[in-house]
Amino acid sequence: MLTKFPDKTALKLSILALLAVFFSTSSFAEDRNLNQLEQSFNDLVTHLSRSVVTVEASHPVVSDRAGQTPNDAIFSMVSTGIIYDSIGHILTMASSIVGRSTIVVRFEDQSYPANIQAIDYQSGLALLRCPQKFGVPAKLNRQSDCTGKMVLAMGSAYGLRATPSIGFCAGVRPDGIMQFTAMITSGTLGGGLFDLGGNLVGLINGGIGPQGKAEVGLALPATQIPEVVQYLVSNGDRPAGYLGLATAEIEVTPPIVIRSTGEARLTSSGEGGLQIDRGVLINRVVPNSPAARAGLRPQDLMFEAGGHRIYSVLELADMVRHSAPGTRLDLGLLRQNSPYYIQVTIGESRTAQSLPDATLMTPGQQDNDLPLSRDSLLNVLNQMQERIQYLELRVKQLE
Repeated sequence: MLTKFPDKTALKLSILALLAVFFSTSSFAEDRNLNQLEQSFNDLVTHLSRSVVTVEASHPVVSDRAGQTPNDAIFSMVSTGIIYDSIGHILTMASSIVGRSTIVVRFEDQSYPANIQAIDYQSGLALLRCPQKFGVPAKLNRQSDCTGKMVLAMGSAYGLRATPSIGFCAGVRPDGIMQFTAMITSGTLGGGLFDLGGNLVGLINGGIGPQGKAEVGLALPATQIPEVVQYLVSNGDRPAGYLGLATAEIEVTPPIVIRSTGEARLTSSGEGGLQIDRGVLINRVVPNSPAARAGLRPQDLMFEAGGHRIYSVLELADMVRHSAPGTRLDLGLLRQNSPYYIQVTIGESRTAQSLPDATLMTPGQQDNDLPLSRDSLLNVLNQMQERIQYLELRVKQLE
Protein backbone atom coordinates (compact mmCIF):
# COMPACT_ATOMS: atom_id res chain seq x y z
CA MET A 1 0.00 0.00 0.00
CA LEU A 2 1.33 3.45 -0.91
CA THR A 3 2.10 5.92 1.84
CA LYS A 4 -0.04 9.05 1.78
CA PHE A 5 1.64 11.49 -0.59
CA PRO A 6 3.12 14.43 1.37
CA ASP A 7 2.25 18.08 1.02
CA LYS A 8 4.20 19.58 -1.91
CA THR A 9 5.95 22.30 0.10
CA ALA A 10 6.90 19.94 2.91
CA LEU A 11 8.06 17.39 0.37
CA LYS A 12 10.32 19.88 -1.41
CA LEU A 13 11.89 20.95 1.89
CA SER A 14 12.41 17.33 2.86
CA ILE A 15 14.08 16.45 -0.43
CA LEU A 16 16.35 19.48 -0.31
CA ALA A 17 17.34 18.60 3.24
CA LEU A 18 17.99 15.02 2.17
CA LEU A 19 20.30 16.18 -0.60
CA ALA A 20 22.13 18.47 1.81
CA VAL A 21 22.70 15.49 4.12
CA PHE A 22 23.75 13.26 1.24
CA PHE A 23 26.45 15.64 0.06
CA SER A 24 27.68 16.66 3.52
CA THR A 25 30.63 15.17 5.37
CA SER A 26 28.44 13.76 8.16
CA SER A 27 27.22 10.18 7.89
CA PHE A 28 23.62 9.07 7.47
CA ALA A 29 23.59 7.35 10.83
CA GLU A 30 24.53 10.53 12.73
CA ASP A 31 21.60 12.54 11.41
CA ARG A 32 18.46 11.96 13.49
CA ASN A 33 16.17 13.17 10.70
CA LEU A 34 17.58 10.84 8.05
CA ASN A 35 14.82 8.24 8.29
CA GLN A 36 12.12 10.86 7.79
CA LEU A 37 13.95 12.47 4.89
CA GLU A 38 14.64 9.11 3.27
CA GLN A 39 10.98 8.19 3.59
CA SER A 40 9.90 11.47 1.97
CA PHE A 41 12.14 10.84 -1.00
CA ASN A 42 10.97 7.24 -1.24
CA ASP A 43 7.33 8.41 -1.20
CA LEU A 44 8.00 10.76 -4.11
CA VAL A 45 9.82 8.13 -6.19
CA THR A 46 7.15 5.52 -5.44
CA HIS A 47 4.39 7.93 -6.41
CA LEU A 48 6.08 8.88 -9.69
CA SER A 49 6.89 5.26 -10.57
CA ARG A 50 3.14 4.61 -10.74
CA SER A 51 3.08 6.80 -13.89
CA VAL A 52 6.10 5.23 -15.62
CA VAL A 53 6.01 2.06 -17.75
CA THR A 54 8.37 -0.05 -19.83
CA VAL A 55 7.61 -0.21 -23.57
CA GLU A 56 8.93 -3.16 -25.57
CA ALA A 57 8.47 -3.03 -29.33
CA SER A 58 9.53 -5.97 -31.51
CA HIS A 59 9.28 -7.44 -34.98
CA PRO A 60 10.49 -10.64 -36.69
CA VAL A 61 13.87 -10.61 -38.41
CA VAL A 62 14.31 -12.52 -41.65
CA SER A 63 17.25 -14.89 -41.31
CA ASP A 64 19.65 -15.76 -44.13
CA ARG A 65 20.38 -19.16 -42.66
CA ALA A 66 18.98 -22.15 -44.49
CA GLY A 67 16.05 -23.86 -42.81
CA GLN A 68 15.15 -20.90 -40.59
CA THR A 69 11.84 -19.06 -40.79
CA PRO A 70 11.39 -15.31 -40.26
CA ASN A 71 10.00 -16.01 -36.76
CA ASP A 72 13.24 -17.66 -35.64
CA ALA A 73 14.67 -14.27 -34.66
CA ILE A 74 12.98 -11.31 -33.00
CA PHE A 75 14.41 -7.80 -32.80
CA SER A 76 13.19 -5.86 -29.77
CA MET A 77 13.69 -2.29 -28.60
CA VAL A 78 13.05 -1.42 -24.96
CA SER A 79 12.26 2.13 -23.88
CA THR A 80 10.09 4.02 -21.41
CA GLY A 81 6.56 5.40 -21.56
CA ILE A 82 4.35 7.70 -19.48
CA ILE A 83 0.73 7.01 -18.51
CA TYR A 84 -1.22 9.98 -19.90
CA ASP A 85 -4.81 9.33 -18.79
CA SER A 86 -7.12 6.76 -17.20
CA ILE A 87 -8.46 5.31 -20.47
CA GLY A 88 -5.27 3.56 -21.55
CA HIS A 89 -3.26 6.22 -23.40
CA ILE A 90 0.54 5.88 -23.09
CA LEU A 91 3.06 8.46 -24.36
CA THR A 92 6.47 7.38 -25.67
CA MET A 93 8.99 8.32 -28.35
CA ALA A 94 7.90 7.27 -31.84
CA SER A 95 11.44 6.34 -32.91
CA SER A 96 11.41 3.41 -30.46
CA ILE A 97 8.17 1.84 -31.70
CA VAL A 98 7.55 2.85 -35.32
CA GLY A 99 7.80 -0.07 -37.75
CA ARG A 100 7.44 -2.70 -35.00
CA SER A 101 4.64 -5.22 -35.33
CA THR A 102 4.22 -6.08 -31.64
CA ILE A 103 4.14 -3.63 -28.73
CA VAL A 104 3.93 -4.68 -25.08
CA VAL A 105 3.65 -2.34 -22.09
CA ARG A 106 5.06 -3.67 -18.81
CA PHE A 107 3.96 -2.32 -15.45
CA GLU A 108 4.68 -3.86 -12.02
CA ASP A 109 5.51 -7.35 -13.37
CA GLN A 110 2.41 -7.36 -15.60
CA SER A 111 2.37 -7.21 -19.40
CA TYR A 112 -0.32 -5.51 -21.49
CA PRO A 113 -0.68 -5.50 -25.30
CA ALA A 114 -0.72 -2.04 -26.86
CA ASN A 115 -1.53 -0.53 -30.23
CA ILE A 116 -0.23 2.62 -31.90
CA GLN A 117 -3.11 5.08 -31.99
CA ALA A 118 -1.22 7.84 -33.78
CA ILE A 119 2.24 9.32 -34.34
CA ASP A 120 3.26 12.97 -34.39
CA TYR A 121 6.10 13.11 -36.90
CA GLN A 122 6.74 16.74 -35.99
CA SER A 123 7.55 16.29 -32.29
CA GLY A 124 8.47 12.58 -32.45
CA LEU A 125 5.77 11.70 -29.93
CA ALA A 126 3.76 8.46 -30.20
CA LEU A 127 0.38 7.81 -28.59
CA LEU A 128 -0.25 4.18 -27.59
CA ARG A 129 -3.52 2.66 -26.41
CA CYS A 130 -3.89 -0.22 -23.95
CA PRO A 131 -7.30 -1.87 -23.37
CA GLN A 132 -6.61 -2.33 -19.63
CA LYS A 133 -6.51 0.35 -16.96
CA PHE A 134 -3.46 0.46 -14.69
CA GLY A 135 -1.17 2.88 -12.92
CA VAL A 136 -1.69 6.59 -12.25
CA PRO A 137 -1.82 9.24 -15.01
CA ALA A 138 1.04 11.72 -14.79
CA LYS A 139 0.09 15.21 -13.61
CA LEU A 140 1.30 17.69 -16.22
CA ASN A 141 3.07 20.87 -15.23
CA ARG A 142 1.27 23.98 -16.53
CA GLN A 143 4.20 26.40 -16.32
CA SER A 144 6.28 26.97 -19.44
CA ASP A 145 9.53 27.81 -17.62
CA CYS A 146 11.32 25.41 -15.28
CA THR A 147 14.70 27.17 -15.20
CA GLY A 148 16.60 26.44 -11.99
CA LYS A 149 14.14 23.85 -10.69
CA MET A 150 15.41 20.56 -9.27
CA VAL A 151 14.08 17.69 -11.38
CA LEU A 152 13.99 13.88 -11.40
CA ALA A 153 14.50 11.95 -14.64
CA MET A 154 12.50 8.72 -14.38
CA GLY A 155 12.99 5.78 -16.76
CA SER A 156 11.76 2.20 -16.62
CA ALA A 157 13.86 -0.13 -18.74
CA TYR A 158 16.47 -2.88 -18.27
CA GLY A 159 14.03 -4.81 -16.08
CA LEU A 160 14.40 -2.44 -13.11
CA ARG A 161 11.66 -0.56 -11.27
CA ALA A 162 11.58 3.09 -12.26
CA THR A 163 14.58 4.81 -10.63
CA PRO A 164 15.40 8.52 -10.47
CA SER A 165 18.32 10.58 -11.65
CA ILE A 166 18.53 13.97 -9.94
CA GLY A 167 19.41 17.18 -11.74
CA PHE A 168 18.36 20.74 -12.55
CA CYS A 169 16.32 22.23 -15.38
CA ALA A 170 18.37 24.64 -17.50
CA GLY A 171 15.35 26.04 -19.39
CA VAL A 172 13.91 25.80 -22.89
CA ARG A 173 16.22 26.15 -25.90
CA PRO A 174 15.42 28.24 -29.02
CA ASP A 175 14.23 25.08 -30.81
CA GLY A 176 11.56 24.56 -28.12
CA ILE A 177 13.30 21.62 -26.42
CA MET A 178 13.88 21.61 -22.66
CA GLN A 179 17.44 21.03 -21.43
CA PHE A 180 18.36 19.63 -18.02
CA THR A 181 21.34 18.22 -16.14
CA ALA A 182 20.83 14.62 -15.05
CA MET A 183 22.43 11.37 -16.11
CA ILE A 184 20.23 9.31 -18.41
CA THR A 185 20.60 6.21 -20.58
CA SER A 186 18.92 5.05 -23.78
CA GLY A 187 16.34 3.26 -21.62
CA THR A 188 15.31 6.59 -20.09
CA LEU A 189 14.16 7.88 -23.50
CA GLY A 190 10.40 8.27 -23.47
CA GLY A 191 10.47 8.60 -19.68
CA GLY A 192 9.41 11.53 -17.57
CA LEU A 193 11.16 14.60 -16.22
CA PHE A 194 9.38 15.53 -12.97
CA ASP A 195 9.66 18.41 -10.52
CA LEU A 196 9.71 17.85 -6.75
CA GLY A 197 5.99 18.50 -6.58
CA GLY A 198 5.40 15.35 -8.61
CA ASN A 199 4.44 17.18 -11.83
CA LEU A 200 5.60 16.05 -15.27
CA VAL A 201 7.61 18.93 -16.76
CA GLY A 202 8.87 17.12 -19.86
CA LEU A 203 9.03 13.88 -21.85
CA ILE A 204 12.68 12.83 -22.22
CA ASN A 205 13.69 12.55 -25.89
CA GLY A 206 17.48 12.75 -25.96
CA GLY A 207 20.75 13.42 -24.21
CA ILE A 208 24.15 15.01 -24.82
CA GLY A 209 27.48 14.30 -23.15
CA PRO A 210 31.19 13.70 -23.78
CA GLN A 211 32.15 10.20 -24.90
CA GLY A 212 28.56 8.99 -24.88
CA LYS A 213 27.84 9.84 -21.24
CA ALA A 214 24.43 11.50 -21.18
CA GLU A 215 25.14 14.14 -18.55
CA VAL A 216 22.78 16.63 -20.21
CA GLY A 217 19.24 15.56 -21.06
CA LEU A 218 16.67 16.88 -23.53
CA ALA A 219 12.89 16.75 -23.15
CA LEU A 220 9.72 17.82 -24.91
CA PRO A 221 8.08 20.36 -22.54
CA ALA A 222 4.91 19.07 -20.90
CA THR A 223 3.09 22.27 -21.84
CA GLN A 224 3.22 21.12 -25.50
CA ILE A 225 1.85 17.64 -24.84
CA PRO A 226 -1.92 18.32 -24.49
CA GLU A 227 -2.09 20.02 -27.90
CA VAL A 228 -0.21 17.15 -29.52
CA VAL A 229 -2.40 14.49 -27.91
CA GLN A 230 -5.61 16.34 -28.81
CA TYR A 231 -4.52 16.51 -32.45
CA LEU A 232 -3.55 12.83 -32.56
CA VAL A 233 -6.82 11.67 -30.96
CA SER A 234 -8.93 13.83 -33.30
CA ASN A 235 -6.99 13.51 -36.56
CA GLY A 236 -4.61 10.56 -36.34
CA ASP A 237 -1.02 10.87 -37.52
CA ARG A 238 0.41 14.37 -37.93
CA PRO A 239 2.91 14.45 -40.82
CA ALA A 240 6.15 16.36 -40.68
CA GLY A 241 7.04 19.07 -43.15
CA TYR A 242 9.38 17.97 -45.93
CA LEU A 243 11.62 19.71 -48.48
CA GLY A 244 13.94 17.00 -49.84
CA LEU A 245 17.39 18.45 -49.15
CA ALA A 246 20.75 17.23 -47.90
CA THR A 247 22.51 20.19 -46.28
CA ALA A 248 25.57 21.23 -44.31
CA GLU A 249 26.51 24.27 -42.23
CA ILE A 250 29.14 26.57 -43.72
CA GLU A 251 31.09 29.69 -42.77
CA VAL A 252 31.69 32.39 -45.40
CA THR A 253 35.16 33.99 -45.20
CA PRO A 254 35.39 36.84 -45.95
CA PRO A 255 31.69 37.66 -45.41
CA ILE A 256 29.54 38.66 -48.37
CA VAL A 257 27.51 41.87 -48.11
CA ILE A 258 24.36 41.99 -50.20
CA ARG A 259 21.55 44.49 -50.63
CA SER A 260 17.88 43.96 -51.31
CA THR A 261 16.83 44.18 -54.95
CA GLY A 262 13.58 43.70 -56.80
CA GLU A 263 14.63 40.15 -57.55
CA ALA A 264 15.90 39.41 -54.04
CA ARG A 265 13.43 40.70 -51.44
CA LEU A 266 15.57 40.06 -48.38
CA THR A 267 13.32 40.77 -45.41
CA SER A 268 16.14 40.70 -42.83
CA SER A 269 18.43 43.18 -44.57
CA GLY A 270 18.85 46.72 -43.29
CA GLU A 271 19.80 49.98 -44.93
CA GLY A 272 23.44 48.96 -45.08
CA GLY A 273 22.69 45.60 -46.63
CA LEU A 274 23.02 42.12 -45.19
CA GLN A 275 26.33 40.52 -44.20
CA ILE A 276 26.45 36.77 -44.87
CA ASP A 277 29.11 34.98 -42.82
CA ARG A 278 27.24 31.74 -42.05
CA GLY A 279 24.48 29.70 -43.64
CA VAL A 280 23.22 26.32 -44.77
CA LEU A 281 24.70 24.88 -47.96
CA ILE A 282 22.62 22.57 -50.16
CA ASN A 283 24.61 19.44 -51.03
CA ARG A 284 21.86 17.46 -52.75
CA VAL A 285 18.29 17.98 -53.92
CA VAL A 286 15.98 14.96 -54.05
CA PRO A 287 14.45 14.62 -57.54
CA ASN A 288 10.72 15.52 -57.76
CA SER A 289 10.81 16.83 -54.16
CA PRO A 290 9.28 20.17 -53.07
CA ALA A 291 12.79 21.66 -53.11
CA ALA A 292 13.39 20.44 -56.68
CA ARG A 293 10.03 21.78 -57.88
CA ALA A 294 10.84 25.18 -56.35
CA GLY A 295 14.12 25.35 -58.28
CA LEU A 296 16.62 24.89 -55.45
CA ARG A 297 20.01 23.59 -56.60
CA PRO A 298 23.14 22.03 -55.09
CA GLN A 299 25.66 24.67 -53.93
CA ASP A 300 22.90 27.18 -53.12
CA LEU A 301 23.66 28.84 -49.79
CA MET A 302 20.52 29.51 -47.72
CA PHE A 303 20.76 32.27 -45.13
CA GLU A 304 17.11 33.20 -44.56
CA ALA A 305 13.83 31.30 -44.13
CA GLY A 306 10.42 32.75 -43.34
CA GLY A 307 11.93 36.18 -42.73
CA HIS A 308 14.46 34.92 -40.18
CA ARG A 309 18.19 34.34 -40.47
CA ILE A 310 19.21 30.68 -40.39
CA TYR A 311 22.63 29.58 -39.20
CA SER A 312 22.40 25.81 -38.67
CA VAL A 313 21.09 22.64 -40.26
CA LEU A 314 19.13 21.77 -37.11
CA GLU A 315 17.47 25.19 -37.09
CA LEU A 316 16.30 24.79 -40.69
CA ALA A 317 15.24 21.17 -40.17
CA ASP A 318 13.21 22.11 -37.08
CA MET A 319 11.46 24.92 -38.95
CA VAL A 320 10.57 22.66 -41.90
CA ARG A 321 9.50 19.71 -39.72
CA HIS A 322 7.06 21.85 -37.74
CA SER A 323 5.55 23.48 -40.84
CA ALA A 324 2.19 22.12 -41.97
CA PRO A 325 2.22 20.52 -45.44
CA GLY A 326 1.13 23.09 -48.00
CA THR A 327 2.73 25.98 -46.12
CA ARG A 328 4.66 28.38 -48.36
CA LEU A 329 8.12 29.20 -47.04
CA ASP A 330 10.16 32.14 -48.33
CA LEU A 331 13.87 31.36 -48.71
CA GLY A 332 16.73 33.81 -49.15
CA LEU A 333 19.82 32.28 -50.78
CA LEU A 334 23.06 32.98 -52.56
CA ARG A 335 23.71 31.35 -55.91
CA GLN A 336 27.17 32.02 -57.32
CA ASN A 337 27.45 34.95 -54.87
CA SER A 338 24.25 36.56 -56.19
CA PRO A 339 21.15 36.90 -53.97
CA TYR A 340 17.86 35.26 -54.90
CA TYR A 341 14.43 34.97 -53.34
CA ILE A 342 12.57 31.66 -53.79
CA GLN A 343 9.25 30.48 -52.41
CA VAL A 344 8.87 26.76 -51.71
CA THR A 345 5.73 24.82 -50.79
CA ILE A 346 6.31 22.45 -47.87
CA GLY A 347 5.58 18.79 -48.60
CA GLU A 348 4.79 16.06 -46.07
CA SER A 349 6.54 13.00 -44.71
CA ARG A 350 5.24 10.09 -42.62
CA THR A 351 8.37 7.93 -42.53
CA ALA A 352 10.68 6.85 -39.71
CA GLN A 353 13.47 8.88 -41.35
CA SER A 354 11.50 12.10 -40.84
CA LEU A 355 11.20 11.61 -37.06
CA PRO A 356 13.43 13.75 -34.83
CA ASP A 357 16.18 11.45 -33.59
CA ALA A 358 15.72 10.35 -29.95
CA THR A 359 19.26 9.25 -29.09
CA LEU A 360 22.14 10.01 -26.76
CA MET A 361 24.60 12.21 -28.67
CA THR A 362 28.02 13.71 -28.12
CA PRO A 363 28.31 17.49 -28.62
CA GLY A 364 28.36 18.40 -32.30
CA GLN A 365 26.62 15.25 -33.52
CA GLN A 366 23.91 15.68 -36.13
CA ASP A 367 20.56 13.94 -36.13
CA ASN A 368 21.73 11.15 -38.43
CA ASP A 369 24.76 10.18 -36.35
CA LEU A 370 24.98 6.78 -34.70
CA PRO A 371 23.50 6.37 -31.22
CA LEU A 372 25.49 5.55 -28.12
CA SER A 373 27.63 2.41 -28.41
CA ARG A 374 26.73 -0.78 -26.58
CA ASP A 375 29.83 -0.59 -24.34
CA SER A 376 29.05 3.00 -23.37
CA LEU A 377 25.48 2.05 -22.50
CA LEU A 378 26.70 -0.81 -20.32
CA ASN A 379 29.13 1.51 -18.53
CA VAL A 380 26.34 4.01 -17.79
CA LEU A 381 24.04 1.22 -16.62
CA ASN A 382 26.73 -0.21 -14.33
CA GLN A 383 27.26 3.22 -12.78
CA MET A 384 23.53 3.52 -12.10
CA GLN A 385 23.39 0.06 -10.56
CA GLU A 386 26.37 0.84 -8.32
CA ARG A 387 24.63 3.98 -7.04
CA ILE A 388 21.44 2.05 -6.37
CA GLN A 389 23.32 -0.69 -4.50
CA TYR A 390 25.12 1.91 -2.40
CA LEU A 391 21.86 3.59 -1.35
CA GLU A 392 20.25 0.23 -0.60
CA LEU A 393 23.23 -0.67 1.60
CA ARG A 394 22.98 2.58 3.53
CA VAL A 395 19.26 2.07 4.11
CA LYS A 396 19.85 -1.46 5.45
CA GLN A 397 22.44 -0.11 7.86
CA LEU A 398 19.81 2.17 9.33
CA GLU A 399 17.21 -0.56 9.82
